[in-house]
Amino acid sequence: MAEPVAEPPVSGVESVVPALSGDGVLTLEAFLWMVIDRHEEVEAERLGVDVARRQYKAALGKYEPSLTLSAEREYNHMRTTIEEALNLGFELTAEERDFKEQNNLLRASIDGLTPLGGTYSISANIDDLDNNLNTSIDGEQANEYKSFMGIELTQPLLKNFGPNVTNADIRLARGSAALESEKYREYLLGTTAKAIQLYWQCYAAEQKLEMRQRSREIAENLYKVNKKRYAAGKIDYTDVLDAEAGMRLREALVAAAEQSLLTAKRSMLSLVDPEGQYRPEDIHVAATLPPASEIEFVYDETLVLVYADNPGYLQAVRQVEQEKLRENYAENQRLPQLDLTASYGLNGMDDEWHDSWSTAFERDYTSWAVKAELTVPMLGGLREGNEKHAARLKRLQAEKRLEAEKRQLANDLDVVAQLVERVREQAENYQRVVATSSELLRTEEVRFRQGKSDIRELLDREVGVLKARESLLDTRLAHQYALVNLYSLDGTLLSKYGIDKPGAAEH
Repeated sequence: MAEPVAEPPVSGVESVVPALSGDGVLTLEAFLWMVIDRHEEVEAERLGVDVARRQYKAALGKYEPSLTLSAEREYNHMRTTIEEALNLGFELTAEERDFKEQNNLLRASIDGLTPLGGTYSISANIDDLDNNLNTSIDGEQANEYKSFMGIELTQPLLKNFGPNVTNADIRLARGSAALESEKYREYLLGTTAKAIQLYWQCYAAEQKLEMRQRSREIAENLYKVNKKRYAAGKIDYTDVLDAEAGMRLREALVAAAEQSLLTAKRSMLSLVDPEGQYRPEDIHVAATLPPASEIEFVYDETLVLVYADNPGYLQAVRQVEQEKLRENYAENQRLPQLDLTASYGLNGMDDEWHDSWSTAFERDYTSWAVKAELTVPMLGGLREGNEKHAARLKRLQAEKRLEAEKRQLANDLDVVAQLVERVREQAENYQRVVATSSELLRTEEVRFRQGKSDIRELLDREVGVLKARESLLDTRLAHQYALVNLYSLDGTLLSKYGIDKPGAAEH
Protein backbone atom coordinates (compact mmCIF):
# COMPACT_ATOMS: atom_id res chain seq x y z
CA MET A 1 0.00 0.00 0.00
CA ALA A 2 2.69 2.45 0.97
CA GLU A 3 6.09 2.84 -0.62
CA PRO A 4 9.14 3.20 1.59
CA VAL A 5 10.53 6.67 1.99
CA ALA A 6 14.16 7.07 0.98
CA GLU A 7 16.47 7.68 3.89
CA PRO A 8 18.85 10.64 3.89
CA PRO A 9 22.63 10.24 3.76
CA VAL A 10 23.84 8.84 7.01
CA SER A 11 25.76 10.97 9.42
CA GLY A 12 29.52 10.62 9.37
CA VAL A 13 29.99 8.69 12.56
CA GLU A 14 33.28 8.67 14.43
CA SER A 15 34.55 5.59 12.65
CA VAL A 16 33.91 7.31 9.31
CA VAL A 17 35.13 10.84 9.96
CA PRO A 18 38.90 10.93 10.23
CA ALA A 19 40.32 13.44 12.64
CA LEU A 20 43.21 15.69 11.79
CA SER A 21 46.51 13.89 11.64
CA GLY A 22 49.31 14.77 14.00
CA ASP A 23 50.75 17.36 11.64
CA GLY A 24 47.32 18.86 10.89
CA VAL A 25 47.07 17.44 7.36
CA LEU A 26 43.45 17.32 6.18
CA THR A 27 42.36 15.46 3.06
CA LEU A 28 39.39 16.62 1.00
CA GLU A 29 37.35 13.50 1.79
CA ALA A 30 38.03 13.82 5.52
CA PHE A 31 37.06 17.49 5.44
CA LEU A 32 33.78 16.78 3.64
CA TRP A 33 32.81 14.10 6.15
CA MET A 34 33.71 16.43 9.00
CA VAL A 35 31.37 19.04 7.50
CA ILE A 36 28.51 16.54 7.25
CA ASP A 37 29.10 15.18 10.73
CA ARG A 38 29.74 18.40 12.63
CA HIS A 39 27.97 21.22 10.79
CA GLU A 40 24.97 22.20 12.92
CA GLU A 41 22.79 23.30 10.00
CA VAL A 42 23.34 19.96 8.26
CA GLU A 43 22.27 18.16 11.42
CA ALA A 44 19.20 20.39 11.70
CA GLU A 45 18.16 19.59 8.12
CA ARG A 46 18.73 15.88 8.74
CA LEU A 47 16.44 16.05 11.78
CA GLY A 48 13.76 17.56 9.55
CA VAL A 49 13.87 14.43 7.40
CA ASP A 50 13.58 12.23 10.49
CA VAL A 51 10.55 14.21 11.63
CA ALA A 52 8.83 13.82 8.26
CA ARG A 53 9.54 10.09 8.18
CA ARG A 54 8.08 9.68 11.67
CA GLN A 55 4.99 11.60 10.62
CA TYR A 56 4.61 9.27 7.63
CA LYS A 57 4.84 6.22 9.89
CA ALA A 58 2.32 7.85 12.22
CA ALA A 59 -0.11 8.29 9.31
CA LEU A 60 0.14 4.56 8.58
CA GLY A 61 -1.24 3.92 12.05
CA LYS A 62 -4.74 5.04 11.05
CA TYR A 63 -5.61 1.40 10.22
CA GLU A 64 -4.56 0.14 13.62
CA PRO A 65 -7.66 -1.28 15.38
CA SER A 66 -8.44 0.02 18.85
CA LEU A 67 -9.62 -2.13 21.74
CA THR A 68 -11.98 -0.54 24.25
CA LEU A 69 -12.79 -2.18 27.56
CA SER A 70 -15.14 -0.77 30.19
CA ALA A 71 -16.62 -1.89 33.48
CA GLU A 72 -19.42 0.02 35.16
CA ARG A 73 -21.38 -0.48 38.36
CA GLU A 74 -24.59 1.49 38.67
CA TYR A 75 -27.15 1.91 41.43
CA ASN A 76 -30.59 3.49 41.13
CA HIS A 77 -33.33 3.98 43.72
CA MET A 78 -36.37 5.86 42.44
CA ARG A 79 -40.11 6.25 42.84
CA THR A 80 -42.06 5.16 39.78
CA THR A 81 -45.05 6.92 38.36
CA ILE A 82 -48.46 5.28 38.59
CA GLU A 83 -48.27 4.40 34.91
CA GLU A 84 -44.83 2.87 35.35
CA ALA A 85 -45.95 1.00 38.49
CA LEU A 86 -48.91 -0.51 36.68
CA ASN A 87 -46.74 -1.48 33.71
CA LEU A 88 -44.22 -3.09 36.06
CA GLY A 89 -46.95 -4.90 38.03
CA PHE A 90 -46.39 -3.00 41.27
CA GLU A 91 -49.07 -2.47 43.85
CA LEU A 92 -50.14 1.13 44.10
CA THR A 93 -49.04 1.44 47.71
CA ALA A 94 -46.23 3.85 48.37
CA GLU A 95 -43.86 1.11 49.52
CA GLU A 96 -44.41 -1.08 46.48
CA ARG A 97 -43.82 1.76 44.00
CA ASP A 98 -40.11 1.99 44.84
CA PHE A 99 -37.72 0.69 42.19
CA LYS A 100 -34.20 -0.37 43.17
CA GLU A 101 -31.43 -1.76 40.98
CA GLN A 102 -27.69 -2.56 41.27
CA ASN A 103 -26.19 -3.48 37.91
CA ASN A 104 -22.70 -4.51 36.75
CA LEU A 105 -22.09 -3.61 33.11
CA LEU A 106 -19.13 -5.01 31.16
CA ARG A 107 -18.30 -3.79 27.64
CA ALA A 108 -15.63 -4.73 25.07
CA SER A 109 -15.27 -3.53 21.49
CA ILE A 110 -12.77 -3.51 18.65
CA ASP A 111 -13.09 -0.53 16.31
CA GLY A 112 -11.22 0.26 13.15
CA LEU A 113 -11.10 1.71 9.64
CA THR A 114 -11.22 -0.10 6.28
CA PRO A 115 -9.33 0.95 3.11
CA LEU A 116 -12.66 1.81 1.47
CA GLY A 117 -13.31 4.46 4.11
CA GLY A 118 -15.77 2.48 6.18
CA THR A 119 -15.66 1.93 9.91
CA TYR A 120 -16.36 -1.27 11.82
CA SER A 121 -17.13 -2.07 15.42
CA ILE A 122 -17.11 -5.58 16.89
CA SER A 123 -18.61 -5.48 20.36
CA ALA A 124 -19.52 -7.83 23.19
CA ASN A 125 -21.51 -6.85 26.28
CA ILE A 126 -22.70 -8.65 29.37
CA ASP A 127 -24.89 -6.99 32.02
CA ASP A 128 -25.47 -8.34 35.51
CA LEU A 129 -28.94 -6.95 36.34
CA ASP A 130 -30.02 -7.03 39.99
CA ASN A 131 -33.27 -5.25 40.91
CA ASN A 132 -36.48 -5.78 42.82
CA LEU A 133 -38.22 -7.00 39.68
CA ASN A 134 -35.91 -9.99 39.20
CA THR A 135 -37.63 -13.17 40.33
CA SER A 136 -36.99 -16.72 39.27
CA ILE A 137 -39.72 -19.03 38.02
CA ASP A 138 -40.36 -20.29 41.54
CA GLY A 139 -40.77 -16.76 42.83
CA GLU A 140 -37.41 -16.39 44.55
CA GLN A 141 -35.17 -13.36 44.04
CA ALA A 142 -32.49 -13.94 41.35
CA ASN A 143 -30.12 -11.93 39.12
CA GLU A 144 -30.42 -11.74 35.36
CA TYR A 145 -27.50 -11.79 32.94
CA LYS A 146 -28.07 -10.10 29.61
CA SER A 147 -25.46 -10.63 26.87
CA PHE A 148 -24.93 -9.29 23.39
CA MET A 149 -22.33 -9.84 20.64
CA GLY A 150 -22.48 -8.13 17.29
CA ILE A 151 -20.83 -6.16 14.52
CA GLU A 152 -21.68 -2.81 12.96
CA LEU A 153 -20.38 -1.52 9.63
CA THR A 154 -20.71 2.03 8.32
CA GLN A 155 -19.66 2.57 4.71
CA PRO A 156 -19.64 5.95 2.91
CA LEU A 157 -20.93 5.54 -0.64
CA LEU A 158 -20.11 8.96 -2.11
CA LYS A 159 -18.15 11.40 0.04
CA ASN A 160 -15.11 9.77 1.74
CA PHE A 161 -15.52 6.58 -0.32
CA GLY A 162 -12.60 4.58 -1.69
CA PRO A 163 -8.92 3.99 -0.97
CA ASN A 164 -7.81 7.13 -2.81
CA VAL A 165 -9.67 9.29 -0.30
CA THR A 166 -8.99 7.11 2.72
CA ASN A 167 -5.26 6.98 2.04
CA ALA A 168 -4.93 10.64 1.02
CA ASP A 169 -3.31 11.67 4.29
CA ILE A 170 -0.89 8.72 4.10
CA ARG A 171 0.13 9.64 0.57
CA LEU A 172 0.51 13.29 1.53
CA ALA A 173 2.68 12.32 4.51
CA ARG A 174 4.80 10.09 2.29
CA GLY A 175 5.14 12.91 -0.23
CA SER A 176 6.13 15.32 2.54
CA ALA A 177 8.80 12.89 3.72
CA ALA A 178 10.13 12.65 0.15
CA LEU A 179 10.08 16.44 -0.13
CA GLU A 180 12.04 16.82 3.10
CA SER A 181 14.55 14.25 1.88
CA GLU A 182 15.11 16.22 -1.33
CA LYS A 183 15.35 19.48 0.62
CA TYR A 184 17.98 17.91 2.83
CA ARG A 185 19.88 16.59 -0.18
CA GLU A 186 19.69 20.03 -1.80
CA TYR A 187 21.10 21.60 1.35
CA LEU A 188 23.73 18.90 1.56
CA LEU A 189 24.70 19.52 -2.07
CA GLY A 190 25.03 23.24 -1.42
CA THR A 191 27.04 22.69 1.76
CA THR A 192 29.28 20.14 0.07
CA ALA A 193 29.87 22.46 -2.88
CA LYS A 194 30.74 25.29 -0.49
CA ALA A 195 33.08 23.00 1.47
CA ILE A 196 34.87 21.89 -1.72
CA GLN A 197 35.32 25.48 -2.82
CA LEU A 198 36.65 26.52 0.58
CA TYR A 199 39.06 23.59 0.59
CA TRP A 200 40.47 24.51 -2.82
CA GLN A 201 40.60 28.16 -1.81
CA CYS A 202 42.78 27.15 1.10
CA TYR A 203 44.94 25.05 -1.23
CA ALA A 204 45.30 27.97 -3.66
CA ALA A 205 46.13 30.34 -0.79
CA GLU A 206 48.89 28.00 0.41
CA GLN A 207 50.28 27.68 -3.11
CA LYS A 208 50.25 31.43 -3.68
CA LEU A 209 52.00 31.97 -0.37
CA GLU A 210 54.74 29.53 -1.38
CA MET A 211 55.08 31.20 -4.81
CA ARG A 212 55.36 34.66 -3.29
CA GLN A 213 57.79 33.50 -0.63
CA ARG A 214 60.05 32.10 -3.35
CA SER A 215 59.68 35.35 -5.27
CA ARG A 216 60.62 37.29 -2.14
CA GLU A 217 63.72 35.12 -1.65
CA ILE A 218 64.80 35.88 -5.21
CA ALA A 219 64.29 39.61 -4.68
CA GLU A 220 66.19 39.49 -1.36
CA ASN A 221 69.15 37.74 -3.01
CA LEU A 222 69.17 40.27 -5.83
CA TYR A 223 69.04 43.08 -3.31
CA LYS A 224 72.07 41.66 -1.48
CA VAL A 225 73.93 41.16 -4.76
CA ASN A 226 73.26 44.74 -5.86
CA LYS A 227 74.41 46.14 -2.52
CA LYS A 228 77.73 44.32 -2.99
CA ARG A 229 78.02 45.46 -6.59
CA TYR A 230 77.28 49.04 -5.55
CA ALA A 231 79.91 48.84 -2.82
CA ALA A 232 82.37 47.64 -5.48
CA GLY A 233 81.41 50.62 -7.65
CA LYS A 234 80.01 48.50 -10.46
CA ILE A 235 76.44 49.91 -10.48
CA ASP A 236 74.58 53.06 -9.57
CA TYR A 237 72.66 53.45 -6.34
CA THR A 238 69.41 53.56 -8.31
CA ASP A 239 69.91 49.86 -9.07
CA VAL A 240 70.06 49.19 -5.32
CA LEU A 241 66.85 51.14 -4.85
CA ASP A 242 65.17 49.18 -7.65
CA ALA A 243 66.16 45.92 -5.96
CA GLU A 244 64.93 47.14 -2.59
CA ALA A 245 61.62 48.29 -4.10
CA GLY A 246 61.18 44.87 -5.69
CA MET A 247 61.91 43.17 -2.38
CA ARG A 248 59.47 45.40 -0.45
CA LEU A 249 56.78 44.78 -3.05
CA ARG A 250 57.15 41.03 -2.65
CA GLU A 251 57.06 41.34 1.13
CA ALA A 252 53.70 43.10 0.76
CA LEU A 253 52.50 40.32 -1.55
CA VAL A 254 53.58 37.71 1.00
CA ALA A 255 51.70 39.53 3.77
CA ALA A 256 48.57 39.67 1.62
CA ALA A 257 48.92 35.94 0.85
CA GLU A 258 49.30 35.14 4.55
CA GLN A 259 46.10 37.07 5.30
CA SER A 260 44.25 35.27 2.47
CA LEU A 261 45.41 31.91 3.80
CA LEU A 262 44.31 32.79 7.32
CA THR A 263 40.89 33.85 6.04
CA ALA A 264 40.52 30.65 3.99
CA LYS A 265 41.41 28.45 6.96
CA ARG A 266 38.99 30.27 9.23
CA SER A 267 36.26 29.81 6.65
CA MET A 268 37.00 26.08 6.59
CA LEU A 269 36.94 25.81 10.36
CA SER A 270 33.61 27.65 10.53
CA LEU A 271 32.02 24.59 8.92
CA VAL A 272 33.59 21.88 11.08
CA ASP A 273 34.73 23.45 14.33
CA PRO A 274 31.91 25.42 15.99
CA GLU A 275 33.49 24.90 19.41
CA GLY A 276 36.87 26.31 18.41
CA GLN A 277 38.97 23.21 19.06
CA TYR A 278 41.44 23.95 16.25
CA ARG A 279 43.46 27.00 15.29
CA PRO A 280 43.90 28.07 11.66
CA GLU A 281 47.63 27.34 11.81
CA ASP A 282 46.84 23.76 12.90
CA ILE A 283 45.41 22.67 9.54
CA HIS A 284 47.00 22.08 6.15
CA VAL A 285 45.33 20.73 3.04
CA ALA A 286 46.77 17.53 1.66
CA ALA A 287 45.24 17.38 -1.83
CA THR A 288 46.63 18.59 -5.14
CA LEU A 289 44.43 20.63 -7.42
CA PRO A 290 43.60 18.47 -10.45
CA PRO A 291 44.56 19.81 -13.87
CA ALA A 292 41.88 21.46 -15.97
CA SER A 293 41.36 18.52 -18.29
CA GLU A 294 38.61 18.02 -20.83
CA ILE A 295 35.52 16.12 -19.68
CA GLU A 296 33.05 14.04 -21.63
CA PHE A 297 29.86 16.04 -21.88
CA VAL A 298 26.75 15.50 -24.00
CA TYR A 299 24.14 18.15 -23.29
CA ASP A 300 21.02 16.07 -23.94
CA GLU A 301 22.25 13.11 -21.91
CA THR A 302 23.31 15.32 -19.00
CA LEU A 303 19.97 17.14 -19.10
CA VAL A 304 18.23 13.79 -18.62
CA LEU A 305 20.40 13.23 -15.53
CA VAL A 306 19.50 16.70 -14.26
CA TYR A 307 15.77 15.99 -14.53
CA ALA A 308 16.24 12.58 -12.88
CA ASP A 309 18.46 13.57 -9.95
CA ASN A 310 18.46 17.32 -9.35
CA PRO A 311 16.92 17.85 -5.89
CA GLY A 312 15.39 21.22 -6.76
CA TYR A 313 13.62 19.78 -9.80
CA LEU A 314 12.50 16.69 -7.89
CA GLN A 315 11.03 18.92 -5.19
CA ALA A 316 8.99 20.71 -7.85
CA VAL A 317 7.82 17.37 -9.29
CA ARG A 318 6.79 16.07 -5.87
CA GLN A 319 5.03 19.31 -5.06
CA VAL A 320 2.88 18.89 -8.17
CA GLU A 321 2.05 15.35 -7.03
CA GLN A 322 1.10 16.66 -3.59
CA GLU A 323 -1.22 19.29 -5.04
CA LYS A 324 -2.87 16.73 -7.32
CA LEU A 325 -3.61 14.57 -4.30
CA ARG A 326 -5.12 17.53 -2.49
CA GLU A 327 -7.20 18.46 -5.55
CA ASN A 328 -8.57 14.91 -5.90
CA TYR A 329 -9.45 14.84 -2.21
CA ALA A 330 -11.18 18.22 -2.44
CA GLU A 331 -13.14 16.99 -5.46
CA ASN A 332 -14.44 14.04 -3.44
CA GLN A 333 -15.44 16.29 -0.56
CA ARG A 334 -17.93 18.07 -2.82
CA LEU A 335 -20.09 14.93 -3.06
CA PRO A 336 -23.10 14.42 -0.80
CA GLN A 337 -22.60 12.40 2.36
CA LEU A 338 -24.40 9.08 1.82
CA ASP A 339 -23.62 6.47 4.47
CA LEU A 340 -24.89 2.91 4.62
CA THR A 341 -24.92 1.36 8.11
CA ALA A 342 -25.56 -2.32 8.76
CA SER A 343 -25.50 -4.14 12.07
CA TYR A 344 -26.09 -7.70 13.22
CA GLY A 345 -25.98 -9.17 16.72
CA LEU A 346 -26.87 -12.07 19.00
CA ASN A 347 -28.77 -11.63 22.26
CA GLY A 348 -28.76 -13.83 25.32
CA MET A 349 -30.46 -13.86 28.73
CA ASP A 350 -30.28 -16.21 31.74
CA ASP A 351 -29.70 -16.26 35.49
CA GLU A 352 -26.07 -17.35 35.00
CA TRP A 353 -23.56 -15.46 32.86
CA HIS A 354 -22.28 -18.53 30.99
CA ASP A 355 -25.83 -19.69 30.31
CA SER A 356 -26.53 -16.22 28.96
CA TRP A 357 -23.79 -16.65 26.35
CA SER A 358 -25.03 -20.13 25.52
CA THR A 359 -28.49 -18.73 24.97
CA ALA A 360 -27.09 -16.11 22.58
CA PHE A 361 -25.43 -18.73 20.39
CA GLU A 362 -27.99 -21.55 20.69
CA ARG A 363 -31.25 -19.62 20.37
CA ASP A 364 -32.45 -17.47 17.54
CA TYR A 365 -32.39 -14.19 19.42
CA THR A 366 -30.89 -11.96 16.76
CA SER A 367 -30.88 -8.24 16.07
CA TRP A 368 -30.12 -6.60 12.78
CA ALA A 369 -30.58 -3.23 11.14
CA VAL A 370 -29.80 -1.51 7.86
CA LYS A 371 -29.84 2.26 7.57
CA ALA A 372 -29.05 4.74 4.80
CA GLU A 373 -28.35 8.33 5.75
CA LEU A 374 -27.99 11.21 3.29
CA THR A 375 -26.56 14.62 4.20
CA VAL A 376 -26.59 17.39 1.57
CA PRO A 377 -25.45 21.02 2.02
CA MET A 378 -28.46 23.24 1.49
CA LEU A 379 -26.53 25.87 -0.47
CA GLY A 380 -24.56 23.48 -2.63
CA GLY A 381 -21.47 23.22 -0.45
CA LEU A 382 -19.93 26.69 -0.34
CA ARG A 383 -16.91 25.63 1.72
CA GLU A 384 -16.23 22.48 -0.28
CA GLY A 385 -16.58 24.29 -3.61
CA ASN A 386 -14.14 27.03 -2.66
CA GLU A 387 -11.67 24.51 -1.23
CA LYS A 388 -11.83 22.57 -4.52
CA HIS A 389 -11.20 25.76 -6.51
CA ALA A 390 -8.28 26.71 -4.24
CA ALA A 391 -6.80 23.22 -4.59
CA ARG A 392 -7.00 23.50 -8.38
CA LEU A 393 -5.25 26.87 -8.35
CA LYS A 394 -2.49 25.53 -6.12
CA ARG A 395 -1.99 22.61 -8.49
CA LEU A 396 -1.71 25.00 -11.45
CA GLN A 397 0.73 27.12 -9.46
CA ALA A 398 2.89 24.08 -8.73
CA GLU A 399 2.86 23.08 -12.41
CA LYS A 400 3.93 26.58 -13.46
CA ARG A 401 6.80 26.47 -10.98
CA LEU A 402 7.81 23.06 -12.28
CA GLU A 403 7.97 24.35 -15.85
CA ALA A 404 9.95 27.40 -14.72
CA GLU A 405 12.37 25.18 -12.80
CA LYS A 406 12.75 22.95 -15.84
CA ARG A 407 13.61 25.85 -18.14
CA GLN A 408 15.97 27.37 -15.58
CA LEU A 409 17.88 24.11 -15.16
CA ALA A 410 18.23 23.72 -18.93
CA ASN A 411 19.63 27.26 -19.20
CA ASP A 412 21.91 26.81 -16.19
CA LEU A 413 23.28 23.56 -17.59
CA ASP A 414 24.11 25.22 -20.90
CA VAL A 415 25.82 28.16 -19.17
CA VAL A 416 27.83 25.97 -16.77
CA ALA A 417 28.88 23.56 -19.53
CA GLN A 418 30.18 26.44 -21.64
CA LEU A 419 31.93 27.90 -18.59
CA VAL A 420 33.71 24.60 -17.91
CA GLU A 421 35.01 24.47 -21.46
CA ARG A 422 36.02 28.15 -21.59
CA VAL A 423 37.88 27.96 -18.31
CA ARG A 424 39.66 24.82 -19.47
CA GLU A 425 40.82 26.63 -22.61
CA GLN A 426 41.99 29.57 -20.48
CA ALA A 427 43.99 27.18 -18.31
CA GLU A 428 45.71 25.76 -21.39
CA ASN A 429 46.57 29.28 -22.54
CA TYR A 430 47.94 30.23 -19.12
CA GLN A 431 50.01 27.06 -19.13
CA ARG A 432 51.66 28.30 -22.31
CA VAL A 433 52.06 31.77 -20.79
CA VAL A 434 53.86 30.26 -17.79
CA ALA A 435 56.18 28.32 -20.05
CA THR A 436 56.93 31.40 -22.19
CA SER A 437 57.40 33.69 -19.19
CA SER A 438 59.75 31.18 -17.54
CA GLU A 439 61.84 30.99 -20.68
CA LEU A 440 62.00 34.80 -20.89
CA LEU A 441 63.08 34.94 -17.23
CA ARG A 442 65.90 32.46 -17.83
CA THR A 443 67.03 34.52 -20.81
CA GLU A 444 66.90 37.71 -18.77
CA GLU A 445 68.98 36.10 -16.00
CA VAL A 446 71.69 35.24 -18.54
CA ARG A 447 71.66 38.80 -19.89
CA PHE A 448 71.80 40.17 -16.32
CA ARG A 449 74.91 38.13 -15.52
CA GLN A 450 76.49 39.33 -18.78
CA GLY A 451 75.75 42.93 -17.82
CA LYS A 452 73.37 43.40 -20.73
CA SER A 453 70.31 43.95 -18.51
CA ASP A 454 69.54 45.76 -15.27
CA ILE A 455 67.81 44.71 -12.06
CA ARG A 456 64.50 46.36 -12.98
CA GLU A 457 64.08 44.33 -16.15
CA LEU A 458 64.98 41.12 -14.31
CA LEU A 459 62.50 41.79 -11.52
CA ASP A 460 59.81 42.65 -14.06
CA ARG A 461 60.39 39.29 -15.75
CA GLU A 462 60.21 37.51 -12.41
CA VAL A 463 56.95 39.29 -11.53
CA GLY A 464 55.59 38.27 -14.93
CA VAL A 465 56.29 34.62 -14.14
CA LEU A 466 54.68 34.99 -10.70
CA LYS A 467 51.56 36.57 -12.17
CA ALA A 468 51.33 33.91 -14.87
CA ARG A 469 51.60 31.09 -12.32
CA GLU A 470 49.01 32.69 -10.07
CA SER A 471 46.69 33.22 -13.03
CA LEU A 472 47.10 29.56 -13.99
CA LEU A 473 46.31 28.54 -10.43
CA ASP A 474 43.25 30.82 -10.36
CA THR A 475 42.03 29.40 -13.67
CA ARG A 476 42.42 25.82 -12.48
CA LEU A 477 40.56 26.83 -9.33
CA ALA A 478 37.77 28.35 -11.44
CA HIS A 479 37.63 25.11 -13.44
CA GLN A 480 37.04 23.15 -10.24
CA TYR A 481 34.32 25.60 -9.20
CA ALA A 482 32.63 25.18 -12.58
CA LEU A 483 32.78 21.38 -12.27
CA VAL A 484 31.29 21.57 -8.79
CA ASN A 485 28.41 23.65 -10.18
CA LEU A 486 27.94 21.16 -13.01
CA TYR A 487 27.86 18.18 -10.66
CA SER A 488 25.50 20.04 -8.35
CA LEU A 489 23.11 20.56 -11.26
CA ASP A 490 23.00 16.92 -12.34
CA GLY A 491 22.91 15.71 -8.72
CA THR A 492 26.09 13.62 -8.91
CA LEU A 493 28.26 15.80 -6.68
CA LEU A 494 27.78 13.66 -3.56
CA SER A 495 28.66 10.38 -5.27
CA LYS A 496 31.63 11.88 -7.13
CA TYR A 497 33.17 13.02 -3.85
CA GLY A 498 32.41 9.85 -1.91
CA ILE A 499 29.23 10.97 -0.16
CA ASP A 500 26.28 8.71 -0.87
CA LYS A 501 22.92 10.16 -1.68
CA PRO A 502 19.64 9.10 0.01
CA GLY A 503 18.90 5.40 -0.22
CA ALA A 504 22.51 4.29 -0.49
CA ALA A 505 23.96 1.74 1.86
CA GLU A 506 25.23 2.96 5.19
CA HIS A 507 28.94 3.63 5.47
